[in-house]
Amino acid sequence: MSETTDRIASIERDALAALAAAEDDAAIEAWRTRVLGRSGELTGVLRGIGGLDADERKVVGAEANRVKGILEAALDERREALRRAALASTEADALDVTL
Repeated sequence: MSETTDRIASIERDALAALAAAEDDAAIEAWRTRVLGRSGELTGVLRGIGGLDADERKVVGAEANRVKGILEAALDERREALRRAALASTEADALDVTL
Protein backbone atom coordinates (compact mmCIF):
# COMPACT_ATOMS: atom_id res chain seq x y z
CA MET A 1 0.00 0.00 0.00
CA SER A 2 1.10 3.54 -0.63
CA GLU A 3 1.34 6.21 2.01
CA THR A 4 -1.84 7.81 0.69
CA THR A 5 -3.88 4.59 0.81
CA ASP A 6 -2.56 3.98 4.33
CA ARG A 7 -3.78 7.47 5.24
CA ILE A 8 -7.21 6.72 3.76
CA ALA A 9 -7.44 3.48 5.76
CA SER A 10 -6.47 5.38 8.91
CA ILE A 11 -9.11 8.04 8.24
CA GLU A 12 -11.75 5.34 7.71
CA ARG A 13 -10.88 3.49 10.92
CA ASP A 14 -10.67 6.62 13.08
CA ALA A 15 -13.77 8.22 11.56
CA LEU A 16 -15.95 5.15 12.08
CA ALA A 17 -14.84 4.90 15.71
CA ALA A 18 -15.52 8.60 16.31
CA LEU A 19 -18.93 8.38 14.65
CA ALA A 20 -19.93 5.43 16.81
CA ALA A 21 -19.07 7.51 19.88
CA ALA A 22 -21.16 10.50 18.74
CA GLU A 23 -24.16 10.82 21.05
CA ASP A 24 -26.08 13.81 19.66
CA ASP A 25 -26.73 15.84 16.53
CA ALA A 26 -24.05 18.41 17.38
CA ALA A 27 -21.39 15.71 17.72
CA ILE A 28 -22.47 14.13 14.45
CA GLU A 29 -22.32 17.47 12.63
CA ALA A 30 -18.87 18.18 14.08
CA TRP A 31 -17.79 14.74 12.86
CA ARG A 32 -19.19 15.39 9.38
CA THR A 33 -17.36 18.70 9.15
CA ARG A 34 -14.08 17.23 10.40
CA VAL A 35 -14.14 14.20 8.11
CA LEU A 36 -16.26 15.03 5.04
CA GLY A 37 -16.53 18.82 5.09
CA ARG A 38 -14.80 21.26 2.72
CA SER A 39 -11.65 21.23 4.82
CA GLY A 40 -12.19 17.69 6.09
CA GLU A 41 -9.61 14.96 6.38
CA LEU A 42 -10.91 12.84 3.50
CA THR A 43 -11.59 15.88 1.34
CA GLY A 44 -7.94 16.87 1.77
CA VAL A 45 -6.85 13.49 0.47
CA LEU A 46 -9.18 13.80 -2.52
CA ARG A 47 -7.76 17.24 -3.32
CA GLY A 48 -4.22 15.86 -3.26
CA ILE A 49 -4.93 13.16 -5.83
CA GLY A 50 -4.08 15.49 -8.70
CA GLY A 51 -0.42 15.49 -7.67
CA LEU A 52 -0.08 11.72 -7.99
CA ASP A 53 1.04 9.81 -11.07
CA ALA A 54 -1.74 8.38 -13.25
CA ASP A 55 -1.56 4.79 -11.99
CA GLU A 56 -1.52 5.75 -8.34
CA ARG A 57 -4.23 8.37 -8.89
CA LYS A 58 -6.56 5.67 -10.20
CA VAL A 59 -5.99 3.38 -7.19
CA VAL A 60 -6.08 6.16 -4.59
CA GLY A 61 -9.14 7.79 -6.16
CA ALA A 62 -11.08 4.54 -6.19
CA GLU A 63 -10.15 3.81 -2.56
CA ALA A 64 -10.96 7.35 -1.41
CA ASN A 65 -14.35 7.25 -3.13
CA ARG A 66 -15.09 3.81 -1.65
CA VAL A 67 -14.30 5.08 1.85
CA LYS A 68 -16.32 8.25 1.28
CA GLY A 69 -19.34 6.13 0.37
CA ILE A 70 -18.88 3.98 3.48
CA LEU A 71 -18.56 7.03 5.72
CA GLU A 72 -21.60 8.75 4.21
CA ALA A 73 -23.67 5.57 4.67
CA ALA A 74 -22.44 5.24 8.27
CA LEU A 75 -23.35 8.89 8.87
CA ASP A 76 -26.90 8.31 7.61
CA GLU A 77 -27.23 5.17 9.73
CA ARG A 78 -25.98 6.94 12.87
CA ARG A 79 -28.37 9.86 12.36
CA GLU A 80 -31.25 7.42 11.92
CA ALA A 81 -30.24 5.45 15.03
CA LEU A 82 -30.18 8.64 17.11
CA ARG A 83 -33.55 9.68 15.68
CA ARG A 84 -35.06 6.30 16.58
CA ALA A 85 -33.56 6.47 20.08
CA ALA A 86 -34.98 9.96 20.62
CA LEU A 87 -38.40 8.81 19.41
CA ALA A 88 -38.33 5.76 21.69
CA SER A 89 -37.34 7.96 24.61
CA THR A 90 -40.19 10.36 23.87
CA GLU A 91 -42.67 7.50 23.63
CA ALA A 92 -41.41 5.99 26.89
CA ASP A 93 -41.78 9.34 28.65
CA ALA A 94 -45.31 9.91 27.36
CA LEU A 95 -47.93 10.16 30.07
CA ASP A 96 -51.07 8.09 29.58
CA VAL A 97 -53.83 10.39 30.82
CA THR A 98 -56.54 7.76 30.27
CA LEU A 99 -55.63 5.90 33.44
